[in-house]
Amino acid sequence: MNIEPIISKLKRDSSQILEFAEKFKNENEIMKANLSEGKITICGVDGGFVSRQVSSSALIIRRAVATCFEYEGTRLINAKFFPKRRVEPEIIFESIEHPEFSIFSNLKRVEMEINTAIGAVERFNPDILILDGSIVLHPSSVPSRDSKYYNLFLEVSEKMRELYKNCLENNIILIGAVEDSNGRKFVDNEFMNDANVLYHVLSEGEYVVPKRYSENIDLPALSEMGVYSTQINTTYLKVGKYDKPLRIDFFGSDVEKVTSIMYTYSRITSNYSYPSVLIEADARAKLTDIEFKMVYGTIRDRLGINPLIFELRRDKRAI
Repeated sequence: MNIEPIISKLKRDSSQILEFAEKFKNENEIMKANLSEGKITICGVDGGFVSRQVSSSALIIRRAVATCFEYEGTRLINAKFFPKRRVEPEIIFESIEHPEFSIFSNLKRVEMEINTAIGAVERFNPDILILDGSIVLHPSSVPSRDSKYYNLFLEVSEKMRELYKNCLENNIILIGAVEDSNGRKFVDNEFMNDANVLYHVLSEGEYVVPKRYSENIDLPALSEMGVYSTQINTTYLKVGKYDKPLRIDFFGSDVEKVTSIMYTYSRITSNYSYPSVLIEADARAKLTDIEFKMVYGTIRDRLGINPLIFELRRDKRAI
């Protein structure tokens, strides 16, 4: 195997990124986050989700957990969970056409997580609510208007507006932590993305001046947010010295508070940064292929050989 061409290309790309990063730093204002102090309650919501197409149906296993940590400074003094510490997964089996399998699956995942977030807000009334991922639906989750799942998209969008409204009325700061972002909101270049460039621009605790999530409020996912669509912003914060900056989507304009919280409570190691409430929520919600095989195996054992539950051929290949 000859990897020299790959090494050469990566070196050229790195050199161009460093050059671009220096230019970016000279042309843009860089801000510094402060560490959070005092008593604060932070809830984090994450979901576990496994889906697969079985014959002409979608078999989905899902659950979501909200972890709520109470801190005195950086000292954890209490932990609570919604709906409870251990959540039994929900199983969904629905007839679906192959082209819409991914859209349906994504919408059912977001639906579950947003409902859990709404419940956590009502139960705990936290100071901060952090979702795993963006607080805006990804474009790949938006079906066409003639899709049988367009109404599901509208229902999920309505739930998201309800979450925004609840947070606004209760002075709760809503944040979306995007673990691995390939976004290009700050860097307009065909092979560079924000995180790769900003890694070289930012030092620990620094962030870029936020931008609106999108200037195009006619995007389907944004247009359905109504009056809230212009209040969603994005920044990048570097937490760990050897970790890429963390993309943060947030509702409102208090970027100082948002970055202070994320900087204080995402400091895990020098090369891994993520909010501790989301790490805990993920550990409690996570589902794997093991759970899927158990559910599918039970269904198959009860029904026997039945074409309604045949796996797709591509999922049965031995090699």
